[in-house]
Amino acid sequence: MSWGYCCHNGPSTWKNIAEAANGTRQSPIDVNVAAAKFDSQLMDKPLKIDYSSAESNLLVNTGSSIQMKFSHRGPSLSGGPINGDHAVAQLHFHWGKSSDHGSEHTVDGGTYAAECHIVHFNKSKYADISEAVNQPDGLCVLGMFVKVGKEHDGLKDVISSIDKIVHKDQSVPWSCGFDPACLLPSNTSDYWTYPGSLTTPPCYESVTWIVFKEPIELSEEQMLKLRSMKSFEEGSEKPSDELQGQIIDNFRPPQPLHSRHVKASFMK
Repeated sequence: MSWGYCCHNGPSTWKNIAEAANGTRQSPIDVNVAAAKFDSQLMDKPLKIDYSSAESNLLVNTGSSIQMKFSHRGPSLSGGPINGDHAVAQLHFHWGKSSDHGSEHTVDGGTYAAECHIVHFNKSKYADISEAVNQPDGLCVLGMFVKVGKEHDGLKDVISSIDKIVHKDQSVPWSCGFDPACLLPSNTSDYWTYPGSLTTPPCYESVTWIVFKEPIELSEEQMLKLRSMKSFEEGSEKPSDELQGQIIDNFRPPQPLHSRHVKASFMK
């Protein structure tokens, strides 16, 4: 059974195909701001983010999102809640069919138009992301909320390339360089962090999440371009499901927190 975001294969069905989805460390979650505990150690050990050793190599329509893949020559991320050096592997987005929803994480129940994820693997312990993906300390994902506002200059080339990857499995080589740092908010000191999982099957509970408080902005035109992508291959029949083959509402709803605690790097 393939997974997706329709009623017949959407998040409510993933527990049937991904064993880890039945666990108690699932993502995303709703961040309860009042319940999040300030952790002074996060302030004492600030995040270090440096993508100078990362090389973008492929932009692809995965059928569920747009994804930029990277090769890595060195560490990209350290500090904060994670131990060791982490290298960037890929980034992708989740979005709604309209701009009043679309983010995976929510804050006090509030949603954003989209969410960007930059995925890193623990380079200090594992050789590559395939080795790290199912380990409890294997991955760290930076989550950026997206609100509609001004055009995002750093994404102009990526957004304009969507016409070449409208359909599932279409890709374009990306050797002209892309700096993921352009997707970070101006304030990377204020964030929430918690132990979680991949938000898509196989839903491995291997992610340390860092969700920034400050959102970034994309224009409505850029959001419309993301929504123009298709979940089916070129030349194949358009699905007759409720999404009609559009990549929209490609987000998993918040999962139960169970016994986990959300930490904040900043005081309220």
